[in-house]
Amino acid sequence: MKIGQSFVLRLTAYNTFRVALLIAIMLLMVAVGFYLSYRIGLAESDRLIIQNADLSQLVTELEQDVALARQRSVSSDKAAEIARMANEEVRLSLLTYGQEITDLEADIAFYRGLMAPDELAIGLAIHDFYLSYDADTDFYHYTAILTQSATKHSVLKGSVMMELLVQGPHGVERIAFSDLPGVTDSMPARLRFRFFQRMQGQFKLPQELQPVSIVISAETSTKKSQKVTRSFQWQALLGAN
Repeated sequence: MKIGQSFVLRLTAYNTFRVALLIAIMLLMVAVGFYLSYRIGLAESDRLIIQNADLSQLVTELEQDVALARQRSVSSDKAAEIARMANEEVRLSLLTYGQEITDLEADIAFYRGLMAPDELAIGLAIHDFYLSYDADTDFYHYTAILTQSATKHSVLKGSVMMELLVQGPHGVERIAFSDLPGVTDSMPARLRFRFFQRMQGQFKLPQELQPVSIVISAETSTKKSQKVTRSFQWQALLGAN
């Protein structure tokens, strides 16, 4: 073998070894890189798992807080509604008691007038007249109260006539209650009492009528006959109810 050929063979073997060494080093570096990436990935995965658990716990706590806040809101709304209903009930009770007191004071004044009459108002009197309307039945309900003011209350006898004054084409016209539809009492009604008499009834009002007032006339049948008349404006009667 010649010297030149030997040198070439040695050089080729050296280069082959060098290439193999470089490949081995590169493979080692790749393996180390994969290993380091794997370890880093595991560490990041553990961190993410812990972070995810913390976030899940935080979400659970927040959901519990929201549920508690909603429950408190509902409880607060219910408490406010109960308080409002209680206040409304108290207000209505006060109004009812106030009306009862007013009615009792009116009753006291009424009976006091019977037992201790005014000397200028001795005898038969038309104390008051009440009128109300029931839209469900289309009936008007009325109550007339007549009294006797006297030092000695003997039985008072007589008659009562109630008339409805309406605006007609030729002026004001009078219609007896007994001529109204659905009326329960005939007119004139019988008058018989010692202290007071309450007369109640109902009637319907034809649509074509335009009421103006109600006139009540009462007359005793004693030797010294006494007749009293009192008029009540229609709008004032309905406005008072």
